[in-house]
Amino acid sequence: MDWLGSFVEWQRFGFNFETLCAGIVILFTIVEAVLLLRQNRIIWRNRSGRSLSVDLFLFLPFLFASLFVYGLERHEGALAINGLLFIFTIPIAIGLAKFNGLSRRHIAVLFLCGCALLAMIVFPVKPLFYSLFAFANVVFLLFQLWELRRSPSVGMIDIHLVIFYGFINAAWTAYAWWFADWPLFAVTLVSTVILAGIAGLYYRKSGRLKQYIRLYKNIINLIKRLRVHEWGMSVHLDLQKCNAGLIRSPGDIKRFIVDLCRLLEMQRFGDAEVHRFGSGHKEGYTAIQKIYDSAIVVHFEEIENRAFLDIFSCKSFDEIGVEKFCEDFFGAKKGTVNVLARG
Repeated sequence: MDWLGSFVEWQRFGFNFETLCAGIVILFTIVEAVLLLRQNRIIWRNRSGRSLSVDLFLFLPFLFASLFVYGLERHEGALAINGLLFIFTIPIAIGLAKFNGLSRRHIAVLFLCGCALLAMIVFPVKPLFYSLFAFANVVFLLFQLWELRRSPSVGMIDIHLVIFYGFINAAWTAYAWWFADWPLFAVTLVSTVILAGIAGLYYRKSGRLKQYIRLYKNIINLIKRLRVHEWGMSVHLDLQKCNAGLIRSPGDIKRFIVDLCRLLEMQRFGDAEVHRFGSGHKEGYTAIQKIYDSAIVVHFEEIENRAFLDIFSCKSFDEIGVEKFCEDFFGAKKGTVNVLARG
């Protein structure tokens, strides 16, 4: 038990700040271990490391191993326990090496990190070596951001792991600011920003960000309707970069109107009037559909393949659902919706 008694946490154990911090670090370590196991399972189950940075996950075992050595040097058990996470990162690194392959750069990363870790163990300047590993972590996080940016999909990335690491770095940033540890503050702040960038790019590529924005707009519009006694609502939707063939086809435009009225559960008053007129850049189709609740008007612009939809109705409806339907129907790259309460 003599080795256990050498740790700071054992010596100062009790109802105090040091014991609380140690408990939090150990709790975080358990969560990190579970998430790393989850990431490893995703890679090996799918036999793919698509969108994951081989550089980053080759580096992580050495980063955590350096933390383990640093924790032992400082007799801080919580840090040493957190450093044991290198055990959980090794299977991920092996999986990525197997499924993504190793380049000369990856071999160089292994060699340099191995030499640095060996030097850290041998020489007495362990805080210096750990600081180098901590600063290098920022660079390798950029590798992951770049890998996701150039990948066509989110691949095998476990977003829960990214978010949790972002949360941990944000907590360390606040800690460093409070105790004026500016080198630590700089490293953790930049790491937090990069992890936030990875998470944002993940949600944009996966389409979830758009879903969350739509949900947010739905909530805001619902609040507005509760606060305003309205007679009707006017929805204005602009679609950018639509399918050129669809906006030039009167048959498809009429089909769009019928499907839209069915989606809105609105009864049409006669058939849609679809006419092509104008000259130059203003030439294009315009559709007008009278409905028992009011009217639907759509204008199509053929130079930049845009569509402009106006719906006025005394019957409420889900404008975000309308936006998604219209974007999908015309293959639009972007849609912007605005809602006005009338009355």
